[in-house]
Amino acid sequence: MTTTRKICPRSPGCGNAAFTLIELLMVIAIIAVLSLLALNNYSESRRRAKAAAGSYEKYVKDVNESLEASRSD
Repeated sequence: MTTTRKICPRSPGCGNAAFTLIELLMVIAIIAVLSLLALNNYSESRRRAKAAAGSYEKYVKDVNESLEASRSD
């Protein structure tokens, strides 16, 4: 008995369907856009954290100065 093999690169019944170049490029483009969005959010939150840390350090310095001033009185 001989069996015939079907050549079916994109049919649903084919077991070894492959991605086309366009599909691969689209996936890479989507990943690139998502990573840029994530990095943008990361840099913005990092900038806000540095600003908050700076204001906190100023607050601690002011509290220490006022404690020193009250001790010397």
